Amino acid sequence: MVNLFYLSCDGVFTRFHQKSPPNIEQVPFDEAVGVALEFAEEHSDTLVIVTAAHECGGLSVEYPFESFPAEGEYIKDLDNEPGYWHGIWTSGSHTAVDVPVMASGSFACNLTGRLDNTEIFDVMKEAMT
Repeated sequence: MVNLFYLSCDGVFTRFHQKSPPNIEQVPFDEAVGVALEFAEEHSDTLVIVTAAHECGGLSVEYPFESFPAEGEYIKDLDNEPGYWHGIWTSGSHTAVDVPVMASGSFACNLTGRLDNTEIFDVMKEAMT
């Protein structure tokens, strides 16, 4: 049996519903995940899972054609290249795009690759028994 914490932060990601890029509102979420990971480091019977309920907006990054990197070429650091890229929203709502699942700690090895969302519940249930 593992320690289990549940935190739902859908409000943090409302910006994607509004088609606004992430900003400072994500800092408390990041800090909360940090606290959970610190706890897990000291308690090996802890599973930390970070994922999203769904993807919104279909944010896509576009490069100007003439400066698109060649195969195998390093893609420039977008934060330090003003005007180098721009993002577009490909959807006005939820998309069918997979969302990442990141896990750390006990049972995390069962949360790799592509998963159906019900498989995350199955791993959580197994970890709690």
